[in-house]
Amino acid sequence: ISIDEHVIAERPQILINPFSAFIYGPYIAIEKINLLIGYSYLDEQWIYYTSCSAETKPDIIFKIGNNNYTINPSEYLIKKVLMIVDHEPYDPDPFPGTSTL
Repeated sequence: ISIDEHVIAERPQILINPFSAFIYGPYIAIEKINLLIGYSYLDEQWIYYTSCSAETKPDIIFKIGNNNYTINPSEYLIKKVLMIVDHEPYDPDPFPGTSTL
């Protein structure tokens, strides 16, 4: 995994689900991705968040075998609103007292 000239991890185990706004993986790899993209951590919700400006965000490159797969900001910023990258176990109700659509 790399962002710009920064190599995040040589052989990480990462799960990318094209039907979800989440990228799951080892804490240290996810933390490095978040820092290089410019995410901030929101303690009370256990999530990372960032501004929605695709113009200021880098591409993320995943190498699988000999193939590079690039995810550009317009793809990882969901509808240019918010992308959440989480390193915690999945919680079906991460925001108690609220509804999920």
